[in-house]
Amino acid sequence: MLLTAKGQSVRCPVATIREVNRGGKGVKLLTLADGDKLLSIAKVVETEEQQAAAEAAAATPAPEA
Repeated sequence: MLLTAKGQSVRCPVATIREVNRGGKGVKLLTLADGDKLLSIAKVVETEEQQAAAEAAAATPAPEA
């Protein structure tokens, strides 16, 4: 989780960041607005209950439209 002074927050699963070419170009997770600055970076840890709920939601088929 990234948080800026102007209230922008970004939650990015690190598992989705590709390792190929990461060392050469870097990875941009956030574009700051003029005058904004990054205040904090925090690791968000899911509880077992949250993980179970996410797995159950993923296993449920989508309703037909």
